[in-house]
Amino acid sequence: MLIFPKGLNVVDSPCVAACKLNADKICVGCYRHIDEIACWNRLTDPQRQQVLAFCTERRQATDMTVVGAVNSTECQAAKARLAKGEAKLPADPTQS
Repeated sequence: MLIFPKGLNVVDSPCVAACKLNADKICVGCYRHIDEIACWNRLTDPQRQQVLAFCTERRQATDMTVVGAVNSTECQAAKARLAKGEAKLPADPTQS
């Protein structure tokens, strides 16, 4: 059994290295929103699990017609939204 230090995230990224976005800024490979991709390393495991639940829902309900590849401009814009507190982040259910 693996024992992880307290605070260490153990939920892996769903990235499959197929980084292209649809019109809603959802990746066609992992089904995360660009903001969720940009902030993944800052999320707690409960938040990451919530993102994965969103990905499962999106996989079934989202039009995944590709409109463009993820580029540095998209990533920088998402990071700027994150820095301003404007990124779409899931709530952490352990922080109520």
